Amino acid sequence: MKLLPILALSSSIFSICVNALQLMARENPAVIRIGIERANYSPVDRRRDPLALPLANWEVDDTELSSTYRYLNSLFYISYFDQTSSGGDYGTDVFHIAGADLANQQIGVGIDTNKSRGLLGIGFSQDEAADTKYPNVPQSLVDHGYIHTNAYSVWLNDLQASTGEILFGGINRGKFSGELQLYDMSDAGIMIGKLMVNLTGIGITSGTSGEQTNIPFPTGFGIPALMDTGTTLVYLGDALFNPIATYFNAQYDSELEAYSVSCAFAQDSTTVDFFFPSLTISVPMSEIVDTVNEGATGCRFGLHLAGKGKPLILGDVFLRSAYVVYDLKNLQIGLAQSSFGSTVDDIVEIVD
Repeated sequence: MKLLPILALSSSIFSICVNALQLMARENPAVIRIGIERANYSPVDRRRDPLALPLANWEVDDTELSSTYRYLNSLFYISYFDQTSSGGDYGTDVFHIAGADLANQQIGVGIDTNKSRGLLGIGFSQDEAADTKYPNVPQSLVDHGYIHTNAYSVWLNDLQASTGEILFGGINRGKFSGELQLYDMSDAGIMIGKLMVNLTGIGITSGTSGEQTNIPFPTGFGIPALMDTGTTLVYLGDALFNPIATYFNAQYDSELEAYSVSCAFAQDSTTVDFFFPSLTISVPMSEIVDTVNEGATGCRFGLHLAGKGKPLILGDVFLRSAYVVYDLKNLQIGLAQSSFGSTVDDIVEIVD
């Protein structure tokens, strides 16, 4: 993956090597930047496709009033893990996104739906609901020349923040600390069209003593973990979840339909640490304990048991603490520790 950083005072081009990435300077990087408003963003869209961007305030105009809409068929249907679904027509129209105009973009029009808002699918095209696959928006941005390659980065920011961002075609080095580490997507994930990378361990670092407790890991080779912004919680198999639940005395709360812990943990400086080769992403308890959702036995715990045979999923509880780059062309995922609340921008274009 090659990058082009923006230089405010110079249009000259130069090349250096940082963290095994070739960097080149350019005054106006080709990127598409979208802010995510937290007030409108509910990441409970546990659906079939691997990654989606919520379109909270975006509505498809009445197709009969659009001179550019073209009906294709009535085969659109998709269901989601939260028991919602959408069905209706496939069609094409001009799609406007952050200053980019994508002509003939295929869309699904939810005529019979119980979804409150739209979703923009940005995962692998092979995991689309349609039988006949089509270029989704990230690939269309490449095809129309707005970005160089099918890659994008996601910065969700912390739980209390009102906004985050997604950057198509680039990364924002002002939104993370340390070096961005690149990992090949797991073969298991690629085979089924899922955006997965191997997790090699989990630990807990006490906020009072600094002592680290490593959770016994069932394999020394890592476990493929799905990096899914459409899932709220972190889902772990029982071999990993149970020791963590014991540590925090987490109890299942039927009112919340989730595990709960003492709300006091939200003020604790303890972290749950997720290990990858040469990198640890530390998630503070303030991001794991949801004080807004309080049940009979405490506040909602951001970790949950994965169902039998289900993959390990690192949802938004984890992803808020990580800066994530999804490089669909080169089948890589980049990770770094998020810089919560950062107002610094250092945007770098991905060119290959």
